[in-house]
Amino acid sequence: MDAGRRRYYWMGILTALIFFMQQDQVLPLLPLLIYALLTRSASTIATRLIQTMIGSAIVTLPILLYFSTHHALTAFWQDAFVFNFSWYTEKRSLAEHFHALKEGLEFTNCEMPLLIALSLGLTALLLKDAANKKLVVVALLSAAFFPEFLSSRSGPAFNYYYLPLSATLTILVFTVFAFQRNNFLADRKCQALFGILIGCLPLYNAIQHGTHLTTQNNDMVEGYPVYDYLRRQPVATSHEDYQLYVFGDNNFVYTYNKFHILAPSRWIYHHFWGWFDGWDAGHNELEGIIGDLRSHRTKYILEDTDFNWRDQSAKTIWRNFLHDHYEIVNIPETPLHQLWQLKTPR
Repeated sequence: MDAGRRRYYWMGILTALIFFMQQDQVLPLLPLLIYALLTRSASTIATRLIQTMIGSAIVTLPILLYFSTHHALTAFWQDAFVFNFSWYTEKRSLAEHFHALKEGLEFTNCEMPLLIALSLGLTALLLKDAANKKLVVVALLSAAFFPEFLSSRSGPAFNYYYLPLSATLTILVFTVFAFQRNNFLADRKCQALFGILIGCLPLYNAIQHGTHLTTQNNDMVEGYPVYDYLRRQPVATSHEDYQLYVFGDNNFVYTYNKFHILAPSRWIYHHFWGWFDGWDAGHNELEGIIGDLRSHRTKYILEDTDFNWRDQSAKTIWRNFLHDHYEIVNIPETPLHQLWQLKTPR
């Protein structure tokens, strides 16, 4: 909508920022980006595209230069792109996608706002005197492009997939109301009614969340006896790098930051071993973790005893390693965790 000369440069900058922060959330942006590039303006399509690319390069080139100077371009490509598209983009049936989508919308209370916004968009397309139907179609596509379709997973760990709705539904409703000549949708009382219906659940959620704020890491880590035990050990008081390894519990990764220490392995998250069939089939990554622990002579391993191993042979390798080189520290009231300490050489 902005006719400024720097419009397409800013579009390129913002698109690149979104891409490098959260790749999957570029999907809802694509219909709007394509529409903006193809709409008529004083400049040609080629000029608009070049300006957008220049804007994108302002963000992209410094990032590539940083990894290049650290000889890490290959690692950056593998970890940020190949890994994500190789494992997170699982091929699942339409029914599984629908189930995950419905569960996510219900959990986030976005189901009613989405249905109302989509109904408004479809109504605007059916009305004869609706203006700018192309933009309404683009806004509908943007609202329907869920990053969830890349993985079909649901649950609290994946609710961020629905964050784009805060932008796309707003854009859709704005487009319907702002470019409307029909008396029904252009009436301010009608707009106020639909605005209340769309906004009431998100507003309720915001108030409920704001009145029940908790610090997740403190509640799920610092209240545990095993954390109190570690807090008194040299690994925490002397900030000993590589001497604590958290396996299987993402919440306890917090201890690395709290104790100002480095983990002995680059694998600080392990849910891949519980999510994907065929993950680390040759056990190369698991053996790499074990190799790092042995080379650093890591003193403590904090293990989630409820960790779900999809590959039982990997579980056997891990358990054998622990029993051969570590012994359990007896800490009461820690049913979900075991703290292992490196055996003293005899």
